[in-house]
Amino acid sequence: MIKNIITYMKLDEKFKCQKCAKCCSALQLEDEAGLFPGYFNSAYILQCCKPSLTLFDWEAKEMAEEAEKEGINFKLIPYKLVYDTKTKTAIILQYVLAHNVCPFLKFNACSIYEKRPSICKLFPPNARGITSGTITLNRSSCPYDLKEKDWEEVINLNLQPKEMIRKIHERYGEIFEAEVEYEIMSKQITDWVNLLILKGIISPAKGFEPKVLLKMASEAQIVPLSMFFKGMVPQKAEEAEKVIEDARQLVHGKKFLEDAKK
Repeated sequence: MIKNIITYMKLDEKFKCQKCAKCCSALQLEDEAGLFPGYFNSAYILQCCKPSLTLFDWEAKEMAEEAEKEGINFKLIPYKLVYDTKTKTAIILQYVLAHNVCPFLKFNACSIYEKRPSICKLFPPNARGITSGTITLNRSSCPYDLKEKDWEEVINLNLQPKEMIRKIHERYGEIFEAEVEYEIMSKQITDWVNLLILKGIISPAKGFEPKVLLKMASEAQIVPLSMFFKGMVPQKAEEAEKVIEDARQLVHGKKFLEDAKK
C-alpha cells in the first residue's frame, strides 16, 4: 500500500528538462540487431532503417529549409516508404535524421526550438497505444526521467486508462500532448496511403524481399507523401493542409486528451 502511494506520488512530480541535450546528441543510427529494412505491421509500408529522430515529410522539408538558411550540413534518409508499381515511384511517409548528433544543437540548446519537429517535442515519455486504449509504458533514455523500475511500478498500479492518461498528462504537460499528436499523425499518414490505394491511384509493391524493394526505391523517383496526396486527391488538398497545420500546433493531441479525461 505504502509502495503504491510512493509510486503514485512520483507521477505527481512535474517533469522538468535539465537541458543535458542527451536526446539531441545520442541518436542511435546503427542497426545492430539487423532488423532493417523490414515490414512492421504492414504488408506494403517498408521501414528502411532504424528509427532515430523521425520526421514527417513536411517537417523534413521545413528543417531542410532552416538548415539552408543557417548554412548547416543536414542529411536525411527515408524511414518509411511505399513503392508504387504504377508510377515506379517511392512515396516517402517519413524521414530520419542521418546524424548521431542533431546539427541544430548549439551550446546544448536547439537553434530552431520554436520550429522543432514533433519527435523533439514529445521527449522523454515513451508511451504507446494512447489513442487505441492499449497503453504501454516503456523506459525513456532521459537520465532525469523515471527509471524502468519506476514505470514497472506505475504499470502495477493497474490504473484505468482514463486515470493513467490524466496522471501522465499532469506530469509532462505539452510534452505528452506532442506524444499523442505524433501517434495521431502516424495513423493519419497511413490513412492517406490507404485512401490512395482505395481510389486505385497507387498499387503498392507487396511480397518483395525488403532489401530488394529498398534497392528499387533507391533507383526510383522519390516524392513526399503529403505532396503526392494533395496532388493526386486535389479535393482533399485543403483538408490535408489544415490537418498538417493543426499538427504543428498539437491541436489533435490536445483535443484527444481533453476528451479522454471527460
